[in-house]
Amino acid sequence: MPDTPTVAELFQLAANRLRVEFESYREGSFHSGQMGAEVETVLRNFLDAHLPRRFGSSSAFLIDGENNVSKQCDIAIYDALSSPVLRSSPVQQILPVDHVAAIIEVKSSLNKSTLTDAYEKVASCKRLRKTALTKIDVAATGSELSTVGTLGIVFAFASDTSLLSLAENARDLNKEYESNLWPDFIFVLDKGSIGYMMQFPWEHKLGGMMMPPCGEEFAVPAAYLILSKLDDGALTLNRFFIILLSQLTFFPHRPSTMRFEQILGQVQDTAVTVQGYQYNTNFRLSVVSPQEDGKRRTAAVEYRVVTTDGVTRAQLGYYVWQDGGFITARGRPLAPLLSMIMPGAKATVMRVNDGECSSILQLSEKEFRDWPDRFSKMPPPANLRLEPLDWTEANKPSPESS
Repeated sequence: MPDTPTVAELFQLAANRLRVEFESYREGSFHSGQMGAEVETVLRNFLDAHLPRRFGSSSAFLIDGENNVSKQCDIAIYDALSSPVLRSSPVQQILPVDHVAAIIEVKSSLNKSTLTDAYEKVASCKRLRKTALTKIDVAATGSELSTVGTLGIVFAFASDTSLLSLAENARDLNKEYESNLWPDFIFVLDKGSIGYMMQFPWEHKLGGMMMPPCGEEFAVPAAYLILSKLDDGALTLNRFFIILLSQLTFFPHRPSTMRFEQILGQVQDTAVTVQGYQYNTNFRLSVVSPQEDGKRRTAAVEYRVVTTDGVTRAQLGYYVWQDGGFITARGRPLAPLLSMIMPGAKATVMRVNDGECSSILQLSEKEFRDWPDRFSKMPPPANLRLEPLDWTEANKPSPESS
């Protein structure tokens, strides 16, 4: 080997070390269960040494938002930076499936029987429902590409049959499961890979390997997926690692929080109120007296926004709040009106029921009562005036909507 090895050669060296460790465990093992745990450790040590530090690996049970639990998977690759660990032990963990990017079933030797077992375990993980992406999820790269699916891999250190026989076994097992539950790839160290090659209808050659489509948001390609085997030989570990890295590259950063009801279970949600508080305009909480609470629930002043030709455009209400107040509006967006009458005010407008509500403003009741005069002096194109509103003639918003 040259003084400066290539990346491919570095992974071949890693594959050689995996093979040596595997053979060492196999020769010294007297119990099949012990052997299974030891070969999982061999592969997990390799992953922990080579994967990006964002991801961890562990034997684990997976759980979804509806409390469905998978069978124990040999290795779960999860986002160690954001995933809560619901049960932690040196042997196994319980992880929320939303944070799991891939699962790997590890076999010391692969044949039809052990492949059948791996299929069922992969399917039990893929059956779990993942939460759809939301605005608080962050893409792992600068692109909009994201994948929240769970990559399912079967990894074996050896096989009792040929790679072609294993591919035929996979074909038969595929008939027993929905396609979204299939393992995506099967790897046998030093022999090769089994996966799905893409082929477009207008081409005769096969393209690169890809995962079977899963999820309703998947953009279905106009292509065939061809179950295929590749005789990668010494480069099998290289393909395994780049496939896994491809999945992790586009796995988004998901929020650490889970649904409250899932964490709290059957806890009573009835609260006994003791004291009410309100934020003032200095962002400090102050005690709410019964008199102030009454003012908060009833508009102190109400106006109708009318154009010069007498058409009502909106209804405004002012509510007292500690050292300021807030404004409600129906019939016309509130933000443009606030920018006209209170330029420079730091106000946030929120949608509430069939109207809008401002954040708390440094605006007194007296100042709001001066608004009709200020509107009358506004230059065109305002062309608006405020008139007192008789709420007995209108549908007054309920206190809760304010």
